[in-house]
Amino acid sequence: MPEAKLSGTVIPAGPIYLPHGRHRGPHSGFGVVHIWAEHADEMIKQGFPEIDDVPAYVASLIYEGAPIHFPATRSMRATRLQVIAGIRGIVVLEERQDGENNTFYSIVTAIPGGRRDGPRIGKVLLAPRQ
Repeated sequence: MPEAKLSGTVIPAGPIYLPHGRHRGPHSGFGVVHIWAEHADEMIKQGFPEIDDVPAYVASLIYEGAPIHFPATRSMRATRLQVIAGIRGIVVLEERQDGENNTFYSIVTAIPGGRRDGPRIGKVLLAPRQ
């Protein structure tokens, strides 16, 4: 995730991580478990038939150059962003800090289809392989 600026607000750069996560109920949770609980039917139709396919599904949506948007509706707890993969889906990211105060983005959910919300603030840049 590259650094971006919007109306004087700096959105810091940071890596994107997909946590194992937790599903708390409808529209509540984060990560692999939540994505599968909420969207398994749609994912199966798109050729991702098992929970172990969630990372591959998310990777198909977060590709080099995918546009990043800053939603008009913001979480009260943290900055959220959307990575838009056209009509294929949207990945919702939440800004977090690690134990050393470094910014990273945690994947909250991946929604097949969906609609863009907010202005475009940048595009996904893939880190070089190590």
